Amino acid sequence: MKILVFILFLIPTLSFADFNSGLDASALSIQYMMADPPLPLLNHKKGTYKTTLKPGYIFGKTIADYDYGGGNSSHQEGEVKGLNLGGSFSYSFGDNWGSYFWLVGTSLSGDYETTTNGKSNPSIFSRDSKITHFNFSAGISYQIKKRSESNYGLSLFIGPYLPYYKYSQRYINQDEGLDADLESSELFTGLLIGMQWDFVFGENWGLNPFFLFGDTFGSKDFFNPFGDGGECRSYKVKRVYSGNFNASNIGEIDCENRKEFVYDTQIGGLGLNLNYRPWDVTVNLFASLINQYIFEVFYEDERPELYYLSVSWNFGTFER
Repeated sequence: MKILVFILFLIPTLSFADFNSGLDASALSIQYMMADPPLPLLNHKKGTYKTTLKPGYIFGKTIADYDYGGGNSSHQEGEVKGLNLGGSFSYSFGDNWGSYFWLVGTSLSGDYETTTNGKSNPSIFSRDSKITHFNFSAGISYQIKKRSESNYGLSLFIGPYLPYYKYSQRYINQDEGLDADLESSELFTGLLIGMQWDFVFGENWGLNPFFLFGDTFGSKDFFNPFGDGGECRSYKVKRVYSGNFNASNIGEIDCENRKEFVYDTQIGGLGLNLNYRPWDVTVNLFASLINQYIFEVFYEDERPELYYLSVSWNFGTFER
């Protein structure tokens, strides 16, 4: 059994938009997990299995300033907290072949507010925002290189990828005179692929570099990590407290239909695990640095602070 790998991050992160703040928050929470995700079996031997559990807790606040041009700008702040869960089960049905079941998910709640065009007080609010977001995959794995036959091991895994979102919030826009409960529930389909290596040095130490990437077939830029990923789907107006929401033009500017949310359906992870083999203890060396690089490169206007704490267990009959 692998015991206790704690990770604590305090880094710049992606901000939350004023309209679908909870969806953005869940994508960010998932990205934290993808810097240190559950991984399937690396070294295959017929009849062996591996189970991984990675629960976590995330909390903090976000601050961001956006300049949209034409005199339009916004200042956004929000608070978020919730639970994360990662897990995988993999089984070798041959000396080179195996199957896996994999998930990373988050359940978050938060409140967000936006001040527009230099006003002194916020006028757009997302209250009681609740999001459940899980990413599932199941497929096959194949060991390309065995450590016993060379100085390293190499394994590939690939399978269908199913992101699921359930989201609700009370959206208040005082500039437009709108107040309504919004909700959505969506399932997407795509493909997940990953690869991991196994290097042993000395008698006691091992290195496990890895990467994995998933995207949905309806993504705007399918399988392009530097493209405009994600899909637009319609939301439901569950209850209107004031204003005419159906007649308004409130929505995502990136969607052709303004009555839609943008769902971030693309996930990716890249990292390096260090393993002390006598105790079977593993530490992810660069998770916080990789996340910081990702957010600084792809998001330029945000300066929030989030904390993420996780613990990990691996157990089974697999080769360490």
